[in-house]
Amino acid sequence: MRIDELLNERRENITEAQYQRLKVDKIFTIEFTGNDWNFKELDKLTELQARRLLRRYQKARKYEEDNNVQPPIREVIVNLSMEPEIPERPENLKGYDTTHIFAAYLQHKFNISF
Repeated sequence: MRIDELLNERRENITEAQYQRLKVDKIFTIEFTGNDWNFKELDKLTELQARRLLRRYQKARKYEEDNNVQPPIREVIVNLSMEPEIPERPENLKGYDTTHIFAAYLQHKFNISF
């Protein structure tokens, strides 16, 4: 095995201790007001902070999927509209391969791809 392959494998495969450090302790609150989404909490992040957060999020998600670990709550959507149903994602965030709106929003805002 070449050294670059070994290093790449070590970066991809993480241990449980590394996963504990990777878990996002921050829970993002996203508001929906009927026809508008409010991402003000995410707008405070710089591009560097967003890249670090998304990199950690991707590694943690991979570990959770590989080891059948229940993922922690990472976002809360507050529906301030009168509609009782769960709001649909904004059109510009539908093309991203993530279950969390916060990750799609940061990828879209800073043009980050994984």
